[in-house]
Amino acid sequence: MDVDATIGRLEMEKFPLTDVRGNLKMRDGTLTLNSLTCNAFGGRVTTSGTLAPRSPDRTDFDLSLALAGLDSRQVLGAFTSLGRKIGGTLTMNTTLKGGLDDTLGLIPAALGGRARPTLLRGCSMAYG
Repeated sequence: MDVDATIGRLEMEKFPLTDVRGNLKMRDGTLTLNSLTCNAFGGRVTTSGTLAPRSPDRTDFDLSLALAGLDSRQVLGAFTSLGRKIGGTLTMNTTLKGGLDDTLGLIPAALGGRARPTLLRGCSMAYG
């Protein structure tokens, strides 16, 4: 199956995504994302990679992401209290590998990856 998709708004757990566009391919149960782009956290995200179901309650993923102009408070605030302490505009490339449960929620023990921030403009830190 090959799908070219355009979605105006998509809600995923802690991720409101808009202007979602991209190409998806399904082969032997594995979903391959090719240049899937969306607006999120005040910026633009481009991703490619795979989602591969291992069992009914686990799907493994291996993704490359390019983040451009994201509001660091929005991004970090969705996952950690660090979002209350740091601010600025974040641009970076990252890779993520891990697993999703049957609701497409992250399995924290399975999460791994690498990130290389290339720009954090207007950075501010709050102490205390």
